[in-house]
Amino acid sequence: MPVDVMTAIRTRRSVRRFSREQVSDSLLRSIFEAARWAPSAHNKQPWYFIVSSVQEKKEKIAQASTWAKFLPDAPVMIIVCTRLDYKWKSTPPKMIEWFSLQSTAAAIQNLLLAAHSLGLATCWIGDINSGLLAELFTIPRSYEPVAIIALGYPATPAAPAASRRPLEEVVSWQ
Repeated sequence: MPVDVMTAIRTRRSVRRFSREQVSDSLLRSIFEAARWAPSAHNKQPWYFIVSSVQEKKEKIAQASTWAKFLPDAPVMIIVCTRLDYKWKSTPPKMIEWFSLQSTAAAIQNLLLAAHSLGLATCWIGDINSGLLAELFTIPRSYEPVAIIALGYPATPAAPAASRRPLEEVVSWQ
């Protein structure tokens, strides 16, 4: 049964040890449904997701990575891309890039929370090799990879809650 959003936010963890159990297409569709409802600048919805369970591809990515050595253990990997070339009135290209990255990050967070609420584990991997990903996957020319999400069922129970800085240290009431 799905958990409420605040519980999902407080209990979601980055997981690097996965069971071999496969993830159903219906669960994946639910996760992407949540991702596509993320807010986006100018409602451009610049995200694009590539889903793969191909073991050889996961291994090649892990070998080329410093921080994603665990990727081959995840049943599913999601290559998250963003579109950087759209135009919006007189918005400078640098702002379009920021908007695209921010919007895609919001979609990733929705994806992570939806997966967690459905009993799945994830890890957001920022250590990516764009050239290798372009070689391994058919990525549309207008899109740029920004992250890989490792996804599956956790092999072990969730870690205890990570500590957080006190609210007084991260919020300024002005």
